[in-house]
Amino acid sequence: MTLNQEIEKLTEAMKKTESTRLYERYLAIWLHLEGRTLTENADILGRSFPAISGYWKSYRENGLAGLDLGEYPGVSKRFSDEQEQRLKQVIADQRPVDVGFEVKYTWTLKLIRPWLLRNLVKNTPLGNETMQRKKRLVNLESLFGLKILKVDWSSFGRNNEL
Repeated sequence: MTLNQEIEKLTEAMKKTESTRLYERYLAIWLHLEGRTLTENADILGRSFPAISGYWKSYRENGLAGLDLGEYPGVSKRFSDEQEQRLKQVIADQRPVDVGFEVKYTWTLKLIRPWLLRNLVKNTPLGNETMQRKKRLVNLESLFGLKILKVDWSSFGRNNEL
């Protein structure tokens, strides 16, 4: 494929995409094919050189398909699908006062967090991480004789307290 054909193909892809992130990737390649350096493209687009270089490498190896947005690894899900569904049902079908919060009629993040801790966190990665943090605090206290805020973890989250 000639340079002009590649530029034409990129231009069409840029016109068709609705994703601003994908458009930016196409634009980075288009600018490079037009003669700009990868460093210039990074400055123009406000991205790092490794990001622009990665786009170029993906494009060279796989064409336009190499620029498609894939799954981002990110943080693993904290809750199972069933737990997420349960949370959605509680928020949609019940008021905070219905699940034990005193005279609260609207769900807020400040109310959702203690509800999650009381009802869903026990057997999730989040719950396990919380337990690990508690153990580290206890170990620090015993190792260094530090006085760390004492918390009765058995009643954690009850009575709207965090």
